[in-house]
Amino acid sequence: MKLVLSSILILFFINAFAQPYPVQHDSTHVFYAEAGIGAAIPYGTFKYIHGGENNGYAFNGVSFILSAKTYKNKFFGLKYGAVGMINPVDDSFHTRLNVSYDITKKMGKWINVLYGFGPVFYASNESVLFEFNILAGFISSTRPKVVYRYFDLSGLLTNEYSLTGGYGLGLGFMPELSMSFKLDEKISLKIFANYVFAKAKVNYKIFGGTYDNYTGLDFLGSYVQPLLLQSLNGGVSMVILLE
Repeated sequence: MKLVLSSILILFFINAFAQPYPVQHDSTHVFYAEAGIGAAIPYGTFKYIHGGENNGYAFNGVSFILSAKTYKNKFFGLKYGAVGMINPVDDSFHTRLNVSYDITKKMGKWINVLYGFGPVFYASNESVLFEFNILAGFISSTRPKVVYRYFDLSGLLTNEYSLTGGYGLGLGFMPELSMSFKLDEKISLKIFANYVFAKAKVNYKIFGGTYDNYTGLDFLGSYVQPLLLQSLNGGVSMVILLE
């Protein structure tokens, strides 16, 4: 409840100081560039749930957005964008038991980026611009890298076992709702919420063996992990008019 009231007060404050919001639409010369950051909240099997069906083992992370758009008429435009999500994972993402050595374990993060293109529909009043857009395209997924290091009783590194940060491509889409407040003639503050849904197949390799600075680790095999990505993202961005 406190979060809702705080959000309402912030929106009221921004709206009180916002300038009138005329929208420029020109099919060839007027573009708007956007850069923003926010939260990335995983859903479905991509989210880590203790004792549940886990595919991504992901925790809440950070999202970012870079985009450009142009308005074609008084209600419709086109948008090109990249939306990234970086999520840490639970320690149970991968387990390897070995009680004979002291072990250190290092976990990487999921890095998923959706590159898309799609329509944007908008309406504005005197001070606020409301938008709904859908981006569709392909997703680039990088799997968390996992490294185990084994030490003897004297603390000397003896063995290493690693799963490389696998990489994969897939298809996805993202609907988004937003509202923007004009700060001056060319800069606006935008508050957005979007939902990314994508499927990909991530290929990764496993290496292991006796640690050796000269010969490296032995290749143990490669695997494919199907990934169903669902992420609710929300945050703020700055929008700049380019002419």
